[in-house]
Amino acid sequence: MENMACALVGQHKLKQAESVLREALASRRLVLGPGHPATVRITSRLANILERRGKHGEARAVRKGRQHRVDNSWEIGNETRLERVAC
Repeated sequence: MENMACALVGQHKLKQAESVLREALASRRLVLGPGHPATVRITSRLANILERRGKHGEARAVRKGRQHRVDNSWEIGNETRLERVAC
C-alpha cells in the first residue's frame, strides 16, 4: 500500500495518497503496533502528505502522536532519519 501511495504522490494525487496511507496506517497499527518501525515510517509519510496538502495542524498532530508512540529501542538518530522519509 505504501508503494501505491508513493505512486499516487508521483502523479500529484495527494488526496488519494492520503487515503491509502490512512488505510495502511490503520492496518499497521493493528497488526504491528504503534511503535513498530514500519508503523512509524508510514506515520511520517502521512504527515508529509498532510503538509503538502496544506493541513499543517493535522500534520503536527500526527507527528506529535508518532513521537509518543516510538518504541524506546529506537535512537534519536533513527527517529530523525524516519522524519525525513518521503515518497
